Amino acid sequence: MGPAGGGTDISPPRPVARLEVTPSSAPAPLQITANGSTSKAGKGAKITSYDFDFGDGYKTGPQPKVTVKHSYESPGTYTVTLTITNSAGRTAKTSKEVTATDIPPPRPVARLEVTPSSGPAPLQITANGSTSKAGKGAKITSYDFDFGDAYKTGPQPKVTVKHSYESPGTYTVTLTVTNSAGRTDHTTQDVKVTRPPPSDPTAKLRVTPRSGPAPLQITASGSTSKAGQGATITSYDFNFGDGNKTGPQPKATLKHTYKSPGTYTVTLTVTNSAGRTDKTPQDVTVTDSPPPKPVARLRVGRDGGTGGYAGADGSASTAGQGATITSYDFDFGDGYKTGPQSEAKANHTYERPSPGEPAKTYSLKLTVTNSAGQTADVSQGVTVTPSSDPGTGGTDPGGTDPGTGGTDPVTGGTDPGTGGTDPGTGGTDPGTGDKQPGTGDNGPPNCPLHTHPSGNECIQDVK
Repeated sequence: MGPAGGGTDISPPRPVARLEVTPSSAPAPLQITANGSTSKAGKGAKITSYDFDFGDGYKTGPQPKVTVKHSYESPGTYTVTLTITNSAGRTAKTSKEVTATDIPPPRPVARLEVTPSSGPAPLQITANGSTSKAGKGAKITSYDFDFGDAYKTGPQPKVTVKHSYESPGTYTVTLTVTNSAGRTDHTTQDVKVTRPPPSDPTAKLRVTPRSGPAPLQITASGSTSKAGQGATITSYDFNFGDGNKTGPQPKATLKHTYKSPGTYTVTLTVTNSAGRTDKTPQDVTVTDSPPPKPVARLRVGRDGGTGGYAGADGSASTAGQGATITSYDFDFGDGYKTGPQSEAKANHTYERPSPGEPAKTYSLKLTVTNSAGQTADVSQGVTVTPSSDPGTGGTDPGGTDPGTGGTDPVTGGTDPGTGGTDPGTGGTDPGTGDKQPGTGDNGPPNCPLHTHPSGNECIQDVK
């Protein structure tokens, strides 16, 4: 009967248990997750506890946790039961079955890498199965390689094998692995072997010299060129970069002359018996020809008499290849100069020191210039000595021939003379600067150079 007032009794709310088990089936050992989170407490109530019975003697709860993990170690079918209790003290339960199966033998996984996977015959490849997997708790016991050309290796413990394909074609390499549980797996990879390309030659060029003044003759040699495997070089082509070419020809070495300055590229192209070619360049630098250089040569002729006379002769000088001497300049060293002049000879009389003064030495210098504007010079010392007779202003003192007893004003030697008789008419006092010595004087006896056949010159060739 209901309470006073005629109302009816209100029953406590009833919960609804809901269970999810994952996974529901797998080999032992099997770990599952039991989840009661979708259970309902009933109107106006709350779930206060969850009880899990895993059917193998293991239970948890009552507890507030809605999710629990559990492992089944042995194969079998187990019933998982969830019991929930709400705040009204009402309960509800539900069940799910779980199957733990026998553990299967571990299965291997074959993995194969072939390098290179393509190339021209003969092609050597490496087959590598080192990344294969044995399976849980197992070991790989053997590797079998089938190279698709009727060649096989294995079973063997080696994970890597080399193999050569001699003929073009596409081949399938198959690797089969076996583990310690006796399980097998295999995998394949294709290899493409192409026809070998024609052999390529290698052009090698040596040019000597690489530089020099025009005209420059060079030697171009391709003798160290390589023909390529199984081939021979059939021709050499030389392009000298100045419009001149030779070839194709069998000669590996050629000479060529560059006439004009510049930088030229010599190119060698070689062709082999397979019809393949290769080329290589090398630069040659041709410089301007240097201007011809003259060579100055000087002869100095001296009188052996009374004066300081010197005759300078540059006619033995040379102009240089292809040139001519355009001028001679003479500097006698005492302030007197001649030139530039076309004449190769010049004469000069040096002022003699006064009696009692020391001898003076002058540097006589010749400079020659050629038609290329190039110059060269050479110098020679000339020594002038004082006269032993100061002179009387033009009268021969004592009637003695100045050439027969006087001291040579240049070299300081004694004039050998002819015994005092002047064969000439030149009776003028030598101290007055007369340039004409007596004709009976045989030349300076102390000439440090060699004496000209006339007896009147000291001559030196300066080279």
